[in-house]
Amino acid sequence: MAAAIKRPADHVYGEREMQLVPECKGRDVWELQIKLIAWGSGTDRAGIGAPLMPVRVTGSFDRATHDAVKRFQAAAGLPLTGVVDATVFRELDREAARWPVLVETMRCPCAAGKNRPPLRCRCTDHDPDTGQCTGFGKGRQAGNFLLSGKKLPDGTVLDPDNLDIYDMKEYPGIDKALLWALRGMMRRLALNAIHVESGYRCWTDNYNHTDARRWRHRRATFHFGKSVELAGGACNHAGLAPNTPCAVCAGIRDNAVRVCGFQLRWQEPDRVTVAGADFDGPSPATRAVHVSTVRRRGREEDEFVQTFTASVRPVFPGKLPVYSFPMDLGQGLNPRLAPTAPFYLNTESHRGGRYPAGASRIWHGGIHLYAAAGTEVRAIADGELVGCRLNEAETAKAFGSRNFALLRHSWKNSRFFSLYMHLDNGPAAANSAVPWRRKLYLRTKDHAIAVFPCPFFRRVVANNTSRLVPVAGHDQGLGPRDWAELQAGAVAVDPRAAPAPLDDSALEDSEVLPLAAPADTYIYRIRAKNVLSQRFAPDAALAGQIAGTDVIGLANPIPVHAGELIGQVAAPPTDAAAGAEGAFVHLETFSGQPLPLGGDLAELAAAGLTQVADRKLITLRLKANDLSGALPSDVWLDMDIKKDGADVCQAAWRNTMLRAPCMWGVNWKAALRTAQVFSFMKDADRDRLGDDMNEYCWWAGVNAASPLPGPDAVCHYHPIVLLMQLALG
Repeated sequence: MAAAIKRPADHVYGEREMQLVPECKGRDVWELQIKLIAWGSGTDRAGIGAPLMPVRVTGSFDRATHDAVKRFQAAAGLPLTGVVDATVFRELDREAARWPVLVETMRCPCAAGKNRPPLRCRCTDHDPDTGQCTGFGKGRQAGNFLLSGKKLPDGTVLDPDNLDIYDMKEYPGIDKALLWALRGMMRRLALNAIHVESGYRCWTDNYNHTDARRWRHRRATFHFGKSVELAGGACNHAGLAPNTPCAVCAGIRDNAVRVCGFQLRWQEPDRVTVAGADFDGPSPATRAVHVSTVRRRGREEDEFVQTFTASVRPVFPGKLPVYSFPMDLGQGLNPRLAPTAPFYLNTESHRGGRYPAGASRIWHGGIHLYAAAGTEVRAIADGELVGCRLNEAETAKAFGSRNFALLRHSWKNSRFFSLYMHLDNGPAAANSAVPWRRKLYLRTKDHAIAVFPCPFFRRVVANNTSRLVPVAGHDQGLGPRDWAELQAGAVAVDPRAAPAPLDDSALEDSEVLPLAAPADTYIYRIRAKNVLSQRFAPDAALAGQIAGTDVIGLANPIPVHAGELIGQVAAPPTDAAAGAEGAFVHLETFSGQPLPLGGDLAELAAAGLTQVADRKLITLRLKANDLSGALPSDVWLDMDIKKDGADVCQAAWRNTMLRAPCMWGVNWKAALRTAQVFSFMKDADRDRLGDDMNEYCWWAGVNAASPLPGPDAVCHYHPIVLLMQLALG
């Protein structure tokens, strides 16, 4: 037997990025290679890597694994980095739902009671009444091989050739790698349906099937958890004459070798095998596609699985941090690869967005990113939506759109927030391209959230019989933490329940939920005692807030991923001064307490709430902290804001933590009244300006549902500087 490869025990799957250089090794790589086992290359390398580079499960992130990751990224529409990050982990989880391969459909005929005596299994020490399998093996014949004790005519003993293809052990399930090989094959060969013609077959089943010509019992060991025979969804074997090949299945076999890097027959270890057609044998072997992982080494008992949920584990735990630039300025979104200079140039060459004090000469806790209206804005880090406003006309107020999204993030046992203000007026809708808006809409409807990958099942009625058939495709199924709308008033039902079962052959201890669309489509809430999804009732109060374009605070936040679309840049402000340089989005990052960043961040303690609008005090505070040169008569003019050089020290300003009131929670009407520099204005004009500014305050509305850390004094950071410190560790 070929020497077994020992499975590594260290490195939990999904808790670190994996890449070729420096080469990663560990249990997480082993699990990754199982999921990518169909993404190697045959003679067709899909334009990536080298031909004839199959993925082998070794626990070492080698060149073949790197190239397989890139092929998967290309298929999923992701950047071709070859690096396995949180985005790749999440997309791999979704594969199990979109290209469903259900291990329960592969159970041995024993599970249906089809292998009872009178034929008696004569396996060693086998009691047919108590030892018979119930769908998967129980370890019988462990350590025995078909060639044990056999000799060639010349007397050569074959015992040393105890290859895994002759292993007689009945393994306790189906090899998880085999199931992922089938999923990947479906995806890469665009097979929207497969039918398993022969899955697990124990020794009892082998004994009950004989050769019609010689009364010879089956001796094959492959189906003891290591192989299946399947047909493509378009096959019609019943209409073919005996020993006639099926063109559909022949095409699947050929393409699995050419595209997926599977091998024909069993020459090499650690490769997925597709057996060639045997037209002299009994059906279905003459026509079906026989796929196996018989030659895979180093398997552990827990890699033979009996349920769908076990077959997709481990799923990504969501702990790996990911970061993204808020928009693409032509260099990409990855802050580890794209430069920061375009962002500094963008914000500091305009008059309104400088941090920590803007052209209005009040404290400015964020930056303005200028871009054409409609430019996509993205989340800078994984987090959760805790507050928002949406669907208000972008020009309803003079100083720009009031639509916003507020995200809360976790980092090193600390919390910080990112604010995206002046977004487009996209609504909460089922078809919104912005995920959080789509989920906000679903909160107002009956909906389900997936716990595990959840395939969609379509109800098919034929011959007065109803069956739930899994649906495959790029836009089908839910990955973990994905959401779906349910039928109004949906309740979970047992698919086997009389008098009109949805599927009387469904697994026991299961419940399904009906989707709102397409019609007669379901997901499992529970499948064979395993929870796949959770159902939630509609939130009527939230529906009213959305309709009223109110500030919304979410006691139960909505998950958001780094790089996920948050919205688009809104139309420019109608106020002449605010909109002089076009459309922009205000990006702000802050925390309640200083983040444990280290480095050279200087702290700038600003004035309190009563002095937040005192321009002269702000000027003096900047000078006292060596953040401003000698300005004429201590008056800070627009020309000083835009001026390069020593008078306005860009690098020092960027690397300052501003401890100041949050401008979105200030009573601006009161603040302007107390600021001496606004005394030149008439009371009515000053109050009107304060009222206009108060229209943009959202703090109280969010804080009522989801407590925030201020607003009297919060720690502000330059968003791009903070992002780079987080991304680069």
